[in-house]
Amino acid sequence: FLTLYCLLQGSTEVKLVNDNCGVALATMLLPLFADSTERSLLHSILLTLARKPLLGPFLPEFVDTRKHNRREVFVGIAPGDDGTEAPLG
Repeated sequence: FLTLYCLLQGSTEVKLVNDNCGVALATMLLPLFADSTERSLLHSILLTLARKPLLGPFLPEFVDTRKHNRREVFVGIAPGDDGTEAPLG
């Protein structure tokens, strides 16, 4: 839920060439959301954001206050990795 929410809200960007296409990616991934077959508040929020993307910037940004957050997974770069060595040898 949080990944799709951040993409639709605009706090997480997905760049393709020079355009931010996070809303388009989240809209394509929305049917794969686990709660898409049952009615829930979370799915309703995501569906509303997908249908009306102009509402995204008005919603509060998710701030990760967990002790061990995994933000580097979404960035795609491991901390301290300079890209000179392949991980599989």
